[in-house]
Amino acid sequence: MEDLYRRMEGAITKLRRQDDIELTKLIMAWTTHSRRPLRADELLQALQPEHSNILDLRRTIDQLCGHFVEIDSNNYVTLVHYTAREYLINKSSIPFLLAPEDAHEELFRKTLSLYMHRSVRRMTDREILPPFYDYAATSWAYHLSRSSGETEDPLTLMKKFFSGNFVLPWIQALAKLRQLKVLVSTSQSLTTFVAQQWGYYQRRLLLLDRLSDLEILEFCATDLLKLVGKFGSNLLEEPSVIHDKLPPFCPQNSQICQFSQKSTGGLYLESLSNNDEWDDLLARLSVRSEHKALIITCSGRFLAVLTSTGTVTLWNSVTFEQVRLFKHDELVHMLRFSCNGNMLVTYGYETTKIWMVSTGSLLHKLTNPSQVQPLALQFSQDDSVLFVGLNTRNLATFELDSHEREWDLSRSRMFQEDIEIEGTVLNSPTAMQFSPDGAFVAIAHRRYPLSVWLLEPPRLVNRCRRSQSGRSSGASWAGVLRVVWHPRNGQVLGIYTDGSIFKWYPVEKTHQEIKTDSSPSEIQISFDGNVFLTGDVERTIKLYNTSLFHMIYQLSLKDIVTAIFFSPDGLRLCDIRGSCVNIWEPNSLLRLYQGDDEIDDNETWGGSMKSVSLVASEAWVETPLPITALSVRKRGDLLCIGYGDCSIALRDTSTSNHIEVEKPKSDLGIEHLTWAANGACFAYVELGSQLIVRAIEKEHKNGLPQTTRIIMKQSLSTRDGEGHHLILNPGAELVLVFTPISAQVWSLETYSICGSYRSPQAETPVRWISHPSKGDCLLAINQVIVSKNKAFILLFISRRGHQRRHRWARLAVFESASLAEGPNSAEEPLKTIPIPSDVTGSIERPLAVIGKNRLIFLDKSFWVCSWRLRRPGGQNPITRHFFLPRDWANAESLDLCQVLDDGTFLCPRKGEVAVIKSDLSSDW
Repeated sequence: MEDLYRRMEGAITKLRRQDDIELTKLIMAWTTHSRRPLRADELLQALQPEHSNILDLRRTIDQLCGHFVEIDSNNYVTLVHYTAREYLINKSSIPFLLAPEDAHEELFRKTLSLYMHRSVRRMTDREILPPFYDYAATSWAYHLSRSSGETEDPLTLMKKFFSGNFVLPWIQALAKLRQLKVLVSTSQSLTTFVAQQWGYYQRRLLLLDRLSDLEILEFCATDLLKLVGKFGSNLLEEPSVIHDKLPPFCPQNSQICQFSQKSTGGLYLESLSNNDEWDDLLARLSVRSEHKALIITCSGRFLAVLTSTGTVTLWNSVTFEQVRLFKHDELVHMLRFSCNGNMLVTYGYETTKIWMVSTGSLLHKLTNPSQVQPLALQFSQDDSVLFVGLNTRNLATFELDSHEREWDLSRSRMFQEDIEIEGTVLNSPTAMQFSPDGAFVAIAHRRYPLSVWLLEPPRLVNRCRRSQSGRSSGASWAGVLRVVWHPRNGQVLGIYTDGSIFKWYPVEKTHQEIKTDSSPSEIQISFDGNVFLTGDVERTIKLYNTSLFHMIYQLSLKDIVTAIFFSPDGLRLCDIRGSCVNIWEPNSLLRLYQGDDEIDDNETWGGSMKSVSLVASEAWVETPLPITALSVRKRGDLLCIGYGDCSIALRDTSTSNHIEVEKPKSDLGIEHLTWAANGACFAYVELGSQLIVRAIEKEHKNGLPQTTRIIMKQSLSTRDGEGHHLILNPGAELVLVFTPISAQVWSLETYSICGSYRSPQAETPVRWISHPSKGDCLLAINQVIVSKNKAFILLFISRRGHQRRHRWARLAVFESASLAEGPNSAEEPLKTIPIPSDVTGSIERPLAVIGKNRLIFLDKSFWVCSWRLRRPGGQNPITRHFFLPRDWANAESLDLCQVLDDGTFLCPRKGEVAVIKSDLSSDW
């Protein structure tokens, strides 16, 4: 073939016209070094504007490229044979061909420049991108990573790209192509490029001249990575949000947020004091709020979460896009991916089901052994056999190519202990884990030593004897709560019953442990074994370096952690709390893996790491004081905020100035807040059942009062349970205090109860509201919202879900005028306004009715939407205004969200109240 190629290149070397040489050089570069073959129309665009006079590309290629290049039957421009690429790169004598690194730099320049012209936004707004735009969007970072990094031009070009808003159409294009993973690879390429350029300019003593440019690229590398995790699903659903609806939610110091000042589309987010930098929370995924997330597991491509209903939700582990649901239809104890990630097994109460991940189809359904619980579940390394370890210290297996539909229990009673050890009690195992290669199993007991068994042939390998320094009460044996295997070196890590963490090598009988200042209950190790996680009853997650047993990171949380896990790349931590899965990406993990070349893989577990940064403790991430109650004065100027420590603050909604009116005094929190209609006072209930009413005094014209005073303070009865709500009558002489089944009216003049009510049906919760038009009347309804102009009442008929959360099952709307004047009319049926099923079906959470007839609600994707009630004639579509980021959309915050008369949206966020101004009121 080389002789043929030499004759073919002879025709190329005879070219004399400079235009022909330049065009040939570019065509050969594209066909030899492109990430994938280009179509003919793509190559024509790639050659613009320098070579815009090509009339017949096929003929031009035949004349200039010496038959190295051809256009195939599918209209792709390719090399004539795969060996031609190797010849052109390594053996060609054509003098003007570009070297590989120079070719990639040229292709980088062409692909990135395509997104750096004024009309690029019009191109990316099209339903289908023009030719070559998809290749350029997905490939410029690929070519950058293969260039030398030893020239100045790429840095100059990227500074212009990332400093202007050219980056936004590029991200929009990637979202349209559903290629957000390119943002992740681009972030990695930028980080590598910055390191190369740092050395390049440092050697030339020019670093200070380009330092600011390199910092811009570093910031952008972080922005791109965070965008995927925090806003991936929003971008995939509506790519155009990158221009106006997304940037305001980015940190103030991010490059993306700077673009929001140029074009926000009417969306403005008042600055939050804790929103200057990206935080470690990359994403928050939520299962349905009435469900509880229980177990999480990951493969290379997917993240699977088991809920309390037996349903498994599958997400993409890069973009966090929901992929599909697996419905087991019964209580599920365990789930696990196969080794290659193609299958998912769910072990239920009565059956085990094995699913094909790519299609969601059911491959196998097995009947489970009765009256036993699974403790460990694992596929063999070739995914041909499924093992389950049972709490009876037995092993069950299933061969996937068999036709059986039951577990094979022939190897039962494999791990039966026959030795009595003084001071121990052999009870049911607390945990069981198979080794990564499936050759061993570790079995832990609460009052019996941890033991490791060989599976084939079955025999006891060793028992874990606690070291002298860690012995408690003089005993060398200790119970174990949880255990995991190191993925590479045969170590076993676990948690003793006294809270100490240990690692043990069963073969060499070496042992090491550390005493913690908490009581960890969960432990997980990364897929490469470099770090491990613990979760404890004090609601903290701790990250340790496995080799040194030093803590390098800690998360302090306000909620109980149900489960913890690592992403397969080891760069992210996952935890489950309530119905949410939280994805964390600490900088300490990024630094650890960037410094992997400093780690000696041949060291034993007792060795040390050479990188000092791996030993240093990372900053502690504390959860801010939560907001537990929120209420806005009727005219929208003052916001009253209750916190988890029973403190109260007043905030001016226009200036953000605030004063503290109640000092912190307990950890019970404020249960409910409400204002009187005249704005002269507000009332609140502490979780300790204290009712307090405060009056506003010496109010300034600029909004904030100078002082407040307590006008009533009373203890409330807890006989009817918790959940007190309040209503102040318009004149602020009376306050209604009600629970779901009872109500009391207190006089603010006599400080006594002047009326009471108790529901005859205790199982039917009742909510009270002020009558929209009659100030001396109250209405008792299940769940309700009254419009700001008192014209409509929205009644939500709901079903109770997990943790007393309600899901709206049906929406009924009627006009307030339909409430008759007569005393007996409350029993008469009300005529409701018809609401289309597509509207009610899209409502995740109702918020308010503002203007004349605008229903405001959150939809299933947490977009703030509006829909007109009683719109006369014509189309009446749902209007989407802006979305709430996924890490904002937790149940506690959404319960407190409020919409003011002017469309201003209030949402608690990290101990503050975010004020969002948008076009909600623009088309009243």
